[in-house]
Amino acid sequence: MDTIPVILVGGLVIYLYAKGLLVSNIIRCASRKNAGLMAFQLVVEFALIFSIAYLQLEHGFARFPDPPIGAQAVGLLFFGCGILLSFRARLELGKNYRPLLGTESPAHLVTSGPYRTLRHPIYSGMLFAAAGFELALWSPLLVFLLAGIILALIQIRREEKLLAQAFSERWHCYCEKTPYRLIRGIF
Repeated sequence: MDTIPVILVGGLVIYLYAKGLLVSNIIRCASRKNAGLMAFQLVVEFALIFSIAYLQLEHGFARFPDPPIGAQAVGLLFFGCGILLSFRARLELGKNYRPLLGTESPAHLVTSGPYRTLRHPIYSGMLFAAAGFELALWSPLLVFLLAGIILALIQIRREEKLLAQAFSERWHCYCEKTPYRLIRGIF
C-alpha cells in the first residue's frame, strides 16, 4: 500500500476532527444565524474534502503515474504546514471566528499569533494544504488551485471591507503593520 495517501488521509481526518471540535465550541456561543452558517460550512467542507480525497485516493482519479519522490516530499511538507497554519489561526481567532457568509462583525480585531505576519492565515494555510495534497499525489488538479485562490481573494475583499467598517482606524494601522494578506513577502 502506498504510504503517501495514508499520511494525507490521516492528516485530513485529524484536521477535520480538531476543526469540528473547535467550531462546535464556537457555535455554542454564536448567534443563531452564525451558528447555522458555521454548521453548514463545516458540513460542506467535510463533504468536499472527503469526496475529492476519496476519488483521488481510492479510484486514482486525476493522478499521474509514478510521482517523483521530491514532489511528494514537498507536497507533504506544504500539506502539513498548511494544516498547522490554518488550525493555529483558527485557534487564535477563538470566538471571533465567523462563517464565510457571515455579515456580523467580530468583537475585536485579532492581531496576534499568525495574524502578526499575515492578515488571512487561515486562507493561506488552506491553500498551502490543498497545493501540498495535490502535489503529494502528483495530480493535475493542482491547476484548479487557481480557482481556490480567486475565491479566497473574493472572500478576503469582503472580509477586509467588513473589518474596515467595524474597526476603521485600528484596521488601517493593522494593514500598515501587516501588509501581506496570504504569503509573507509576496502578497
